[in-house]
Amino acid sequence: MLDGTSLCSSLFDQKSLPDRDLYWMHTERLVMRRGDMKLIRQNKDVELYNLAIDPGEEFNLALDNRYSELVETMVESSNQWRDTVAIGQPAEREIGTWVKPVWPCTRDLKTFNKGKTFKWKDGAALIE
Repeated sequence: MLDGTSLCSSLFDQKSLPDRDLYWMHTERLVMRRGDMKLIRQNKDVELYNLAIDPGEEFNLALDNRYSELVETMVESSNQWRDTVAIGQPAEREIGTWVKPVWPCTRDLKTFNKGKTFKWKDGAALIE
């Protein structure tokens, strides 16, 4: 499934981009943003923040029953994204299970560096 939006109308015609959900995964977290609402899933914990009024993410709205339906729909939507769009290591991980990121990623090295071999020595990359 393709996960992207053309920026042409925004860049060339000065039109606003349509609203859409944003998703990302890093280490053990799956995060979703829908408008001003940000859902964070880690382990079995779910957090929900309204970034318009709480940019510091201090007040977890997922604990408030008034937001239970929104939390449920955002969890379902983030599960669907993970199952249909996320590929590779993020999709293979269980949410909440921390995995030390593999760096450099051999897939990226092969794709973006056209077969050059990198070795890491004392924090610096050496190209062979």
